[in-house]
Amino acid sequence: MIRPALAEELDLLCDKLGEMDPWKRLDIAGEAVAKAIKDDKQREVLVWDEAGRVLGVIVFRRYGFGEMAFERGFGMPLAAHHKVAWPCEWKAIPDGGYVHALAVFEEGHGKGVGSQLLRAAENQTLRSGIHKMYLMVSDFNKAAQGFYAMQRYRRIASMEDCLQPGNTEHLMQKRLRDASATW
Repeated sequence: MIRPALAEELDLLCDKLGEMDPWKRLDIAGEAVAKAIKDDKQREVLVWDEAGRVLGVIVFRRYGFGEMAFERGFGMPLAAHHKVAWPCEWKAIPDGGYVHALAVFEEGHGKGVGSQLLRAAENQTLRSGIHKMYLMVSDFNKAAQGFYAMQRYRRIASMEDCLQPGNTEHLMQKRLRDASATW
């Protein structure tokens, strides 16, 4: 069952994220993840709960991606992708939802947990009137790149030396579609 994370679960979830790749490889500790989640009131956290055990988590926001893209250095490539003149204010970039983190814990592997958590976040975002979802994935994380490609995300920009020297991050985007609409 997918449900919102309880406040008392956040520290443990963040600690678990900090122990996993890509956060572990990027040296992003659980405390840093926890601070980011708790400081950003727009972020939402959903978990997959199976009989009281959390098998996966997704951290996302339904809107406000444009501002975050500029903070992370993706402003110019994002402006080019959307054919907006550079330099520009972030508000000129079409906004969308953003997946900060998606993790499936070992006991949840092979159960469709990641796909269903991602779909739940996309549906909540779409119901808010937002029709695009973005995420970043590290170049070394080939499994995640393949997973997101299967979920119809496409790479729209890459940034070298992002998050740490020598690391390349890929910005991916998906156009969200109402299941009842014909596109």
